[in-house]
Amino acid sequence: MLSTLLACSGEGAAAAIALSGRIVLASLLITFVTFMAALLVPALRRRIGWAGVGALFLCTLFHPGLFFSLLRGDCGYTARWAALGFLPVVAGLFVFLLRRRRSKKSTAAS
Repeated sequence: MLSTLLACSGEGAAAAIALSGRIVLASLLITFVTFMAALLVPALRRRIGWAGVGALFLCTLFHPGLFFSLLRGDCGYTARWAALGFLPVVAGLFVFLLRRRRSKKSTAAS
């Protein structure tokens, strides 16, 4: 295990990199689908508001999968764990945006 973390080479390297790539891509896809649902579903957009849609867009824009390389020498483990750690952040933000109470001033303007 330690040798896998220090340098990515050997028989299982290609499979480990491929698995990391699929995990990072799935995490990015889930984040993007969450943003698109908030943007395109009118009931969600009204509930979340444009500021919430903007926050979800920023989550999509700054997703770790767009910044970490899978070929840095650790078989993509850094990108894998960062992408997996980012999912609870996006889910928590989405739940917070759905459950928060909007102020009367902002609901009157809508």
